[in-house]
Amino acid sequence: MGIHRFHLFLTISLACSCLLFSCAGKEQKEAGDVSIFQAGHEMIMKDSLINLKYGPRDITWNDFDNCFIENEDYKAFMDKKIDDRTLINVAESISDTTDLARDICSKKRNLRKGDLAFILLYDSNYIAPAHDLGMQFDAFDNDCRFPCGLLDFLEDNRELVKNIIIKKLQAK
Repeated sequence: MGIHRFHLFLTISLACSCLLFSCAGKEQKEAGDVSIFQAGHEMIMKDSLINLKYGPRDITWNDFDNCFIENEDYKAFMDKKIDDRTLINVAESISDTTDLARDICSKKRNLRKGDLAFILLYDSNYIAPAHDLGMQFDAFDNDCRFPCGLLDFLEDNRELVKNIIIKKLQAK
């Protein structure tokens, strides 16, 4: 009986693997109740994605990896090819306290929409926390790319951080 179960397990595993590999080159593929999305060379579960819209830009956060999907709009932020109005729109979004009911490394509370706006500006070097906020955030936990305390500081000082960033962006 044990050998039969092992063969059944092997057959099911092989069938699932074939189904997943057949997704290559396709935008989206349903596999049972799990929705799979292909971004570049990665397969991502669709329920781990958070879509954001800033002006004409569509940005997607991958909650599983705590990073943004590197689409054309994200690359425009990285290359600093974003118009001033969109940048101000992102900075204003820092005050959005909509709870996304997701954990993020280096933060005690749940992820909020405003956190993602801040992270987008942080990732694309529009802000430098030590210079712009006057505080040094240089300690990192294992497997987390955000400095310890940075997102908690944002949580406790959201309006202050937003206003500092808006002033900086308007002055450039």
